[in-house]
Amino acid sequence: MATQRKVRSARNIKPSNEPLPREMAIAETLAEQLDMQVLLRGRNVPGGDALLVTAVGRRFRAEFKTLQSASARAFERNMREASRQTGKYPGVVVIDARAVGIAATDAETYTDRAIGLVGPRRPRLQEVMVITNEKIIHRRLVR
Repeated sequence: MATQRKVRSARNIKPSNEPLPREMAIAETLAEQLDMQVLLRGRNVPGGDALLVTAVGRRFRAEFKTLQSASARAFERNMREASRQTGKYPGVVVIDARAVGIAATDAETYTDRAIGLVGPRRPRLQEVMVITNEKIIHRRLVR
């Protein structure tokens, strides 16, 4: 039986809008560690960077962000921007914090704080994932 690739790029992506290497790295991590199917939609495409399909078949639009700073404010700003970019679709924000080397415990604290500030204003935001060097933090928003 042939295995299906877990990370693919959409067929209609223009050469100038191909996914960034950091977006590919995030997609590969989600596929490997969370058993998700990831369809990368390309750069600068309205409605999010990717379509995620969970192991149980739930579908979400996702926006990927890579942190440049390990501050609580950076988590909030990136979550606010990313949740806006998924548009009218049920959305997931995926923040890659590996490059800033933040401890998972600090990332959890900053994530929870950012969800408290951003979540009430973003009714379509369903989940937040933060990739750290130690683990993936996964929060489902209860509505």
